[in-house]
Amino acid sequence: MWSQFAKLNYVYGDKYLAQIVVRNDASSRFKSATNSGVFPAFSLGWRLSEESFMSGLTFVDDLKLRYGWGQTGNQEIGDYNAYTSYQATSFNSAYPIDGNVTAATQGFNASQYGNPNAKWETTTSSNFGLDATLFDRKVNLEFDLWSRRTTDLLLNIPIAYGAGDGGSPAINIGEMFNNGFDLAITYGDQKGDFGYSITGNFLNIKMRLFS
Repeated sequence: MWSQFAKLNYVYGDKYLAQIVVRNDASSRFKSATNSGVFPAFSLGWRLSEESFMSGLTFVDDLKLRYGWGQTGNQEIGDYNAYTSYQATSFNSAYPIDGNVTAATQGFNASQYGNPNAKWETTTSSNFGLDATLFDRKVNLEFDLWSRRTTDLLLNIPIAYGAGDGGSPAINIGEMFNNGFDLAITYGDQKGDFGYSITGNFLNIKMRLFS
């Protein structure tokens, strides 16, 4: 596998933040027609606590909104998924084709079927987040609302019995969708040499699979 990527960062006064990344990944696990995939991503941040209209909210130490979107690829299908391989065994691929009753002629049978049309599995993720530090930095809040869709899933589907006992290749079939939210709230304080913190986490996840 090899990768090429371009990255662009933009920061304006610690108030506005942006990043863009474009990857071009290629893998020898796919045939030449499908071995390359382009996976872009970007993220945006806005530190609201730096805006003048927030100056009256003295209990807010830091407040930031962020959004991210991006794609990643999966090529975990083994090194030879594109090719059919064969084996010679006396049980499956030997037959006395010449009528010999004491010895069989050795042949070959498929041990693994190949799929030359497989391509990259793609996961597209988006995330909206809020980070807040409040009350003299005693309270920290992190909230994320996210979704993730995976298309062209690479799965091994059982083949028909008539095809023999060769293993099935990974093929692109179906898609999966996940979404949910995460919320973490931390309260901490320092009294001289003694410090403590308490964190609570809440999350919700939903999953759907489409064929």
